[in-house]
Amino acid sequence: MITDVWPEDEQICYQVRNIGGGVAPRGHEAALYVDGAYQTGAVIDADLGPGERWAGCFEYVWSCAGQDDEVMIWADHAEDLAESDETNNRRQETWLCDITAPQIISGPYVTEITPNSALVSWETDEEADSTVRYGRAARRYDATQADAALTRHHRVSLTFLGQFHSGFNILPGTKW
Repeated sequence: MITDVWPEDEQICYQVRNIGGGVAPRGHEAALYVDGAYQTGAVIDADLGPGERWAGCFEYVWSCAGQDDEVMIWADHAEDLAESDETNNRRQETWLCDITAPQIISGPYVTEITPNSALVSWETDEEADSTVRYGRAARRYDATQADAALTRHHRVSLTFLGQFHSGFNILPGTKW
């Protein structure tokens, strides 16, 4: 069965696992379908004992197209292996294609300013992570504060600003 599918560079990779009781001999073909169309196959070149896994990538240059791509991997495409359940050897996933970076629609604003801290907030038109780079001089960012959580309403608290004591100012309500 296919246990995982992921993009890596411009390839589509996958992991297959033998969940049966016997050895799955090398030489059976996995197939890649994108948006319902067969793209390529790849030979699984290892004997897989019960419970063993094997990972590989297809020789196929992939780039997401449109709103999303339906990616399906079929572990035993030619049905060369005798299996008790022929329906569990496929995995299909929908991968969203995001070719447009999020846009800031409000802010950023700096509030809650103290000598050592400040709160930076802004909104984006789609979910994104939050990163603020800051420093003592324009275009020279000695520090970064980030939050990997995806959100439209971003709030990043900057602390330890006292280390920038000379030449670093944020004014209340400043819009950057």
